Amino acid sequence: MSIHIFFDLDHTLWDFDANSKSTLVELADEYFQKKGISLEEFYPIYKEINATLWKRWSLNDIDQATLRVSRFSLTLEALKKPDQALAEELSFQYLNRSPKKTQLMPGAIEILDYLSPKYPLHLITNGFKDAAEAKLKSTPLGNYFKEVIVSEVFGVQKPHPSIFQHALEQAGTSAEWAWMIGDNLDADVRGPIKAGWKAIYFNHFQQPKPADVPMEIHHLLELKNFF
Repeated sequence: MSIHIFFDLDHTLWDFDANSKSTLVELADEYFQKKGISLEEFYPIYKEINATLWKRWSLNDIDQATLRVSRFSLTLEALKKPDQALAEELSFQYLNRSPKKTQLMPGAIEILDYLSPKYPLHLITNGFKDAAEAKLKSTPLGNYFKEVIVSEVFGVQKPHPSIFQHALEQAGTSAEWAWMIGDNLDADVRGPIKAGWKAIYFNHFQQPKPADVPMEIHHLLELKNFF
């Protein structure tokens, strides 16, 4: 049997931070000035609130619609400029634009070109079906993956063991042949390892490596040292 390599999407191949910031720059030009808000004051508050809401969504504490609008409404409230109608418009515009942005992590296409002739490649992403499809369609990423597993479609998120079992069944392989690569320690490293996979931590922020993480890279091209 052949090794099967499974990638995470956001922050691993698709540069979530760069694409999000690019979208917010556009929205700032079109909407923020009317409220007397600068991107410099908006962005750090938004980023923190967004991260908190994504954690709550991953715990099934809030639903998709709440996450998508509340990250804007709560930011406006924190800036003492509450405006629900603006929050809903910003949410609509952000969701329409951000997934179509095309900035990828450094080395993403080069490493996929290197790996794809040798191994079956797959994708497992915690997120929303429409956004994932737009990201794959708007960039060359959609050309590389045999199976794309989206948590919203399957109904369970990484690191739950069932999504890794589902991924194996979809790919037609077994845990001993499966490798996961991603930036999230729990979702992309500890979860797969518990499921019997091998996992490589994409530590692009160069944080101290936890003792229970056996393998890491700081740049995607370092995967050539493993495959």
